[in-house]
Amino acid sequence: MCVCVCVCRTGTKPSWTARLLSDPALLCRKVREEAGELCETLEKSEGRERAASEAADLIYHAMVLLNLQVWFDCVLHTHTQLHGPTRIQACRSSCTQVTCTGYAGMFDRARRKHAV
Repeated sequence: MCVCVCVCRTGTKPSWTARLLSDPALLCRKVREEAGELCETLEKSEGRERAASEAADLIYHAMVLLNLQVWFDCVLHTHTQLHGPTRIQACRSSCTQVTCTGYAGMFDRARRKHAV
């Protein structure tokens, strides 16, 4: 599977993704910042919508960081090796509070689209 992070330009201004990819220190600061903000949503009881928003920001920045080091398939493979193949599926099927299912199968669709 190839997880693609598009580096686009709008006019002469580089995209945020391009800026992050060109500045590892900024990228690492953003990953740390977003992780802290996600934790704060729990600590301050800010609710699911805020948590989802901060989680989305963290995942985006983490994916950009991973793009510089390792393919996402390697991360999923390592997760499976460490925690077993059904850990994520078991958590997903037992959770009754999640109302957003838009990401189900996201990586499968990406794998089919970008298969090498």
